[in-house]
Amino acid sequence: MASASNTLSCTLPIFGGENYDYWCIKMKALLKSNALWEIVENGPEKQQEGVQPTEASLKKINEDEIKDAKALSFIFNAVSETIFPKIMRASTAKEAWDSLQKEFHVDERIRTIRLNTLRKDFENLKMRENEDIQTYTSRVTEIVNQMKIYGEDITDTRIVQKILATLTKKFDMIVTVIEESRDLSKLKVTELLGSLLAYDQKFKTEESSSEDAFKSSQKEKRSGGWKKKSDDGGNKQMSQSKGKFPPCGICGKNNHAEKNCYFKGKPQCHHCKKYGHIKKDCIQKQIESKDQAHYSSSVNNEHLFYAGQAKSSSKESRWLIDSGCTSHMTNDSSIFSELDTSVQTPV
Repeated sequence: MASASNTLSCTLPIFGGENYDYWCIKMKALLKSNALWEIVENGPEKQQEGVQPTEASLKKINEDEIKDAKALSFIFNAVSETIFPKIMRASTAKEAWDSLQKEFHVDERIRTIRLNTLRKDFENLKMRENEDIQTYTSRVTEIVNQMKIYGEDITDTRIVQKILATLTKKFDMIVTVIEESRDLSKLKVTELLGSLLAYDQKFKTEESSSEDAFKSSQKEKRSGGWKKKSDDGGNKQMSQSKGKFPPCGICGKNNHAEKNCYFKGKPQCHHCKKYGHIKKDCIQKQIESKDQAHYSSSVNNEHLFYAGQAKSSSKESRWLIDSGCTSHMTNDSSIFSELDTSVQTPV
């Protein structure tokens, strides 16, 4: 069984010279949980000179000395070996704490500059096209936490509105549902993140299932679909290699009836045949269109690179200048032993 001291050493945040504000918050929480923060903040009570101490005051002084020693031990053990020399001569927890505060605490001017930078980062936050929802919300949360450390009072409502306004088009449907069905002023960030993560997971599952269904359907078509075979009685019946249902008329799978199909009622893209979107929103179609546009542009621009040479009576000079981007050309057909005249390309 681990001792109390070993357990404490595992939970102590260690300050090594960076992120003092983070460490300070953790240490305050630790000291408060052990009823030691007051002694660190105010220092131990001391006996006043020329005043006869009472039994109660002596007891309080003795208790403060014990608490102060314990708090000082916490602080000593919560700094790295490079930081410890800076406070090793402190005789009280308050003295050690104040020394660290003086050296590492950010002054108000620098704090304001950093907070303004974080505010700009927050305003410019936007979900990247290929970024998953968990990564994006983690970026938002990290900036929000830093803003709070530097004194920004940022509400859940502001964070919720920011996230909803900066998601990619994939989340348009769930954003509309949330905005119409929930009171955003009462919606917690944790509730929003839970809804978005659940939707993202469902979207990925649907996309994967739709793709599998399409592949299965294409495979069915290539293999001839249903197969007929005779039973012992000579009757012919429909059979499948897998499943107990006929292929679903929607997704093509044979493990469920068409009326129970998960994709029933969902739009199907007439371009890629996947479910969950329509042709005008099809990413595959957009990519193909861009490729086709690039190809057409290349073909159309091909004729712009030709340059002609002045006419001459000499056949040797009748070649057209090659730019390096096109084929060689000549206007003298007699030099060829064979010539395909079916190809007519304007120059």
